Amino acid sequence: NIFSNASTRDIQRKEHGKQFKEKNEQRYSWLAKPRDADQNTPDSPDYDPRTLYIPPNAWSNFTPFEKQYWEVKRTQWDTILFFKKGKFYELYEKDADVGHKDFDLKMTDRVNMRMVGVPEMAFDYWASQFIARGFKVAKVDQMETAIGKSMRERNDTGKKVSKVIERKLTSVFTAGTLVDGGMLTSEMNTYCMSIKEYCPSITSNPEFGICFVDTATAEFQLTHFKDDISRSKLETIIVQLKPRELVLEKGHLSAATRRVLKNTLMDPLWTFLPPETEYWNNEKTLDEIRIGGYFGHDVHDESTWPQALKEIRDEKITVSALGGLISYLRQLMLDKDLLSARNISIYDPVRQATSLVLDGQTLANLEILQNSDDGSMDGTLLQLLGNAVTPFGKRLFKRWLCHPLRSVSDINDRLDAVENLNQHMDIHEALSKQLVGIPDLERLISRIHAKRCQVKEFLSTLDGFEKIRTIIAGLRSEQDRIDSKLLKSIINKFPDIDEKLNFFRNGFVEADVEI
Repeated sequence: NIFSNASTRDIQRKEHGKQFKEKNEQRYSWLAKPRDADQNTPDSPDYDPRTLYIPPNAWSNFTPFEKQYWEVKRTQWDTILFFKKGKFYELYEKDADVGHKDFDLKMTDRVNMRMVGVPEMAFDYWASQFIARGFKVAKVDQMETAIGKSMRERNDTGKKVSKVIERKLTSVFTAGTLVDGGMLTSEMNTYCMSIKEYCPSITSNPEFGICFVDTATAEFQLTHFKDDISRSKLETIIVQLKPRELVLEKGHLSAATRRVLKNTLMDPLWTFLPPETEYWNNEKTLDEIRIGGYFGHDVHDESTWPQALKEIRDEKITVSALGGLISYLRQLMLDKDLLSARNISIYDPVRQATSLVLDGQTLANLEILQNSDDGSMDGTLLQLLGNAVTPFGKRLFKRWLCHPLRSVSDINDRLDAVENLNQHMDIHEALSKQLVGIPDLERLISRIHAKRCQVKEFLSTLDGFEKIRTIIAGLRSEQDRIDSKLLKSIINKFPDIDEKLNFFRNGFVEADVEI
């Protein structure tokens, strides 16, 4: 009887699965050959992989929950959508297939859709796993509880109200635009880069406007240059920065430039935005900056704009590159948090005035930043010499490698500083010990500015600055043994932060709590 009952249950389960599959395929027949919102097929040059066309007759067959889901999913078709339901984030249909096939998540059939789910507490872990595989991830959260929904329905008696818990798209994550510390897997800069190309013919020398951002530190950099037909300057900047994500103007990228990008980068994310409407021209970019109020609420006052932006406002293709990036960040709901930090500067890829020139071919052939085998740091000069103990120190050292000093006096100043520390090993060893454990202040400050940090992170930031204050105080007490001009300059230029640190520290009462 036991075996007979088990066999019967297996048959019933298989029959149920078969019936669900048939019903599901019929219900979502329009997913068999998906088209974008404008009904373009994937083989069309105008196809937009971000959007999905849902026929009008399909909406009438949806449950209220399905309507809510597909309203979001149709604008995030190329993104894995984590949809909050109770204590879980659930993935449906195509996303569920990915979760089941690539990550072995258990597939079930609920709410007329194939589904896999993960606990809400494990969201960061699973989102990071999907992102590491090259997927974009979006998060839809509940804006009310079940009790809140009941109260809303009771208060709105007689009105037409939603019958499902209110939900909203709250975040979109991509490999090149991560800001949350729990998802960042590297201490090095991760860049999202917008490239605007002007090249009237295949025999012309191209001109480039480039804007890139490290979203973890809210640092924007802009550059503009005329290149040769081989795109050697573009190759140099790409090798130096290794952007994880590219934002490009659809239909305006030459075959030669595309070839350089493909040959230089390993599996970046490519996002092509339609011209004008999403990849803005220079005029629309300036208008959107004014209207967006990123640097002040007076749309006519440009005096509050960052100096770098004022310097390039007349470089049309550079401004357009910035516009393409702002437009993309706006889609990810990151534009205000990042731009309002006002951390914008001009990037010089060769720095001929102060540095020796290491072009892209030299950086690649000498395996300075990445090896030629798998593109990693293994066996590179950066791995051999990069012994900095702080995250921001590691990033700075990488920039030094890309731009070796040219001036003899600057080289000697740096050598004198190293020699001075080696002459006094007690200072050297104490300094090394004190620097270990200082948190990534650049990234933490960015999170604090964006109001995305937890109390624990804020207190860690205060601790980090207090450690640095202690280090500087210790070095100042040893100034009679410090001869290096460079070290003295660093020590004496450090600002007085006591008042600010005390102000924030006094705002918290820390105590050990037994649980």
